[in-house]
Amino acid sequence: MGGHQIMAKVLRINNEDNVVIAAEEIKKGTIINDGNQDIEVLEDIPVGHKIATQDIPKGENVIRYGN
Repeated sequence: MGGHQIMAKVLRINNEDNVVIAAEEIKKGTIINDGNQDIEVLEDIPVGHKIATQDIPKGENVIRYGN
């Protein structure tokens, strides 16, 4: 990954979630870690917004709070 080597703060509510929540504004190219993997952020993310930690196919559920 060629992005910024800054680790931004994100929150995972439940281990079953397929998203994390931005605990701070995150700039495009920043590397986040969801507890399992490093992920390069592809666009600016405002605080409080969700970030997918895996591909979520169209029609599939976004899982937050474990459900």
